[in-house]
Amino acid sequence: MLDNVGAQSLRPLLNMKKISITETRDLNKVLRNAGILVKIFVLVLFIMSKLFDNFQPLAAQTLTDIGALIVSTPGICGGRPRIAGHRITVHNIVIDFNAGRKPEEIIDERPQLTLAQVYSALAYYYANKEAIDAEIRSDIEEYDRLETEYGAKL
Repeated sequence: MLDNVGAQSLRPLLNMKKISITETRDLNKVLRNAGILVKIFVLVLFIMSKLFDNFQPLAAQTLTDIGALIVSTPGICGGRPRIAGHRITVHNIVIDFNAGRKPEEIIDERPQLTLAQVYSALAYYYANKEAIDAEIRSDIEEYDRLETEYGAKL
């Protein structure tokens, strides 16, 4: 049954990827002289090669140094660690995360960020949890103090 399978029977799929007549002839030559398992294997490889034309091996892809995703700059956001290129601090992400938001929900609220940036902020937090938690507690205490002092005047 599959002995008669050739590239012509795959013409609708091959047309989607603009397969040349030469490639089709070469495939037919291979299929004519091969056993059924080889035919199936060759067809699968051929189709996959056409479907993944733009695939690049990992070495050819641009890799991101995760150490460059979080920066601290004196004079920006009080020198606190923040997402590079943004004024969104690790503290901001942690507060959202600790309030029950998932990383996907955080990027829904902050579409300028990527999931990698949110996860890098969380990784930074967990690597420095004690210090960041202490800073967040200090901020909350200061907020409460200011609210008590100035909130009563409003």
